[in-house]
Amino acid sequence: MADCPERCHCSSPPKMHHHDPNLYHQDGKPYHHEGKPYHPDAKPLPRRQQKPPAPSSSGPARLCVVLVGFFVLLGIIALILYLVYRPSHPHFSVTSLSILSLSNSTLPFNTISTSAQVTILIRNPNKRSSISYDSLSAFLSYRNQAITYSTQLPALAQEPGSALALSPVVGECAAIPVSYDVMEGLMTDEMYGLVGLRLVVQGRIRFHPGPFYGRWGTLYVRCDLLVAARKGFTGQVPVLGNPNCYVDP
Repeated sequence: MADCPERCHCSSPPKMHHHDPNLYHQDGKPYHHEGKPYHPDAKPLPRRQQKPPAPSSSGPARLCVVLVGFFVLLGIIALILYLVYRPSHPHFSVTSLSILSLSNSTLPFNTISTSAQVTILIRNPNKRSSISYDSLSAFLSYRNQAITYSTQLPALAQEPGSALALSPVVGECAAIPVSYDVMEGLMTDEMYGLVGLRLVVQGRIRFHPGPFYGRWGTLYVRCDLLVAARKGFTGQVPVLGNPNCYVDP
């Protein structure tokens, strides 16, 4: 190497210093390279693998929301129609009763022969529903035992908010076998002048709410009557108590 001229200093290129893991700062803390501690056995971090994008579920979810909304709307519409056109059962009442015949016999066995004309008033309380009646029949009973055979009634069609009156003759003097207690009880009541009878009307009923048609259902009506009748009396008798009837739902 050539000698350096006077008053000149020869400088050598800076040396590259490698980080020594045993180097410490003056305060005794280990030397950190670029803000991280040096680990001679550290392995490079694996690259994070990107997961494949999940299939989009917006289509089925949107379809489910649409179907749920559609059925909820149908339910609301059905509820509104039910509240508007909901039919109520008709009201039955007995306005008058005439005894045409009422007798009993013990030969050859205990029988009661009854014939009566009953006036029945039927009211339709529905303002938007008409009613149809079919296969109607009526009979009289005493102490839960029939004392007349069933009498067939005509089919009826009733307009909304209207009233119908029927006056069928029930019994036609046919002899009905009864128990001894029933016959004795009827004779005792006739002696006191108060007889408790029950009129039963049964058949089929169908409602027509607005533009809709309902199905045929069972109609069962019972009317508990207390009439002022004595033995041997015929004609119209007073109907005491509540003349309204109970309609089974």
